[in-house]
Amino acid sequence: MSLDSLFSSLSQKVKGDPKALLGSLLGGAGTQGALGGAASGALVSVLMNSKARSKIQKNAVKVGGMAALAGIGYYAYQKWQQSQQVSQTAAALPATPAPAPATPPPPLPANLEVAAVQVKVTGELPMKMILAMIAAAAADGTIDSIEMTALAGAIDQAPVEPAEKARLTSALNAPPTVEHIAGLANGPEEASEIYGAALTAIDLDSPSEHLFLRRLASSLKLDEQLVKTVHETLERE
Repeated sequence: MSLDSLFSSLSQKVKGDPKALLGSLLGGAGTQGALGGAASGALVSVLMNSKARSKIQKNAVKVGGMAALAGIGYYAYQKWQQSQQVSQTAAALPATPAPAPATPPPPLPANLEVAAVQVKVTGELPMKMILAMIAAAAADGTIDSIEMTALAGAIDQAPVEPAEKARLTSALNAPPTVEHIAGLANGPEEASEIYGAALTAIDLDSPSEHLFLRRLASSLKLDEQLVKTVHETLERE
């Protein structure tokens, strides 16, 4: 993960502090909860890789960064869920109609922008996604001194409760395990959103990072096709 490339790309576009700018883009009124909006903007901006930043920046301006971030996993989950229904219907015998689901999934969002509007980012979800991003950033075994300083500064400046700051600082000093992160997920949709957040904080340029994502997906009990859909969403949508 390179902070230099993240900050330099923004500094060519605006005057002032690029980290502050990206933090403001990642903040917004579209997210509820103590870590919603600008409170987590600078922290997420440091953790996120440049490809993911470019992908969600437009949506972050419109709906807030945490909604744009959660929208990746949310969109993938809705797309996967729809494909599962199609597969089940096709596999059913002609004389045996497939049973209707108890709660039909909502219509598939047209794109990531729509997904970012639809996704519900409340309660602990922002914290869960940030913890997953911290663990992903440390997956290659190191968070260098520049990254550590930037992350610590972002945590210190975030206008959140002392208990939340302490939780984030603890995670920075001792990144949570994949098992701990998986234990935070409340259902498969949220698990997909947490996995999507972790994916934005990793460059996948080392075996340890690939292993981290495989273990995270397994611990979250994500379907293999759903994992593939999350990756495709970040790469293509």
